[in-house]
Amino acid sequence: TDVGVVNNVLKSMDMEPVRWFAEPKYWKTILIAANVWKWSGYNSIVYLAAITNFDPNLFEAAQVDGASRFQQILRLPTPMLTPTAVVLTLLSVGRIFYGDFGMVYGIVGENPILVDAVNVIDTYVYRSMRSLGFSYGTAVGLMQSVLGLILVTLANHAAKKINDGGAVLMRIKKRTGDRIFKIVAVLFVTLFALICLYPLMMVVSVSFSNETEVLLNGYSVFPQAPTLDTYRYIFVNSGAKIARSYAVTIFITAVGTIG
Repeated sequence: TDVGVVNNVLKSMDMEPVRWFAEPKYWKTILIAANVWKWSGYNSIVYLAAITNFDPNLFEAAQVDGASRFQQILRLPTPMLTPTAVVLTLLSVGRIFYGDFGMVYGIVGENPILVDAVNVIDTYVYRSMRSLGFSYGTAVGLMQSVLGLILVTLANHAAKKINDGGAVLMRIKKRTGDRIFKIVAVLFVTLFALICLYPLMMVVSVSFSNETEVLLNGYSVFPQAPTLDTYRYIFVNSGAKIARSYAVTIFITAVGTIG
């Protein structure tokens, strides 16, 4: 805005103020900076918590052995912070297809000048639901979830290879314990899986349903007349827009994570 801090600084330097909401070229940088600022505190606390668990005797022994301060930093904290970095990286990979709808839409809104430049996949799904219907938006959101699951699984497998088994999603070794506890645990996990499966089946059903059928008959676990029209429309008519939204989402999230 004309009364913002940056524009006031520019005016004090006899420079023209920038019309931020009319210049799409600045907004990727703005959203990346906002994303870095948003997650920097959380990541710093996680790393600080890991650092506080370091054994100070290791640093004293390294100092006695003649290691310089740079060698101590390179040889001691860096390897010990690797598991924490792996976990944070996996969490970031899980967010790479998540464009932070609240931040992007809250800042940009429905500005027609900026929509194409900063339209992440979450805002695209929201706008497509409003304009093209629930079936279309649900299908795009389902594709987003499937791609995110595949990416997290691959990243977890890579982390297990790189970090000598230090992955987040690991197989739990079987333990000898009370049989009743095992039965209760199995029932709890089964119930939890069914609770999670029901909304997933609803999402899949809506994505394979006709929009008119959804409006007339409501939602159902199984589509009454399954159709691929929604996915055909996505790949034929909207492929370029969806690809651009994914590209913007990945770029903002990835650069923000590295930053």
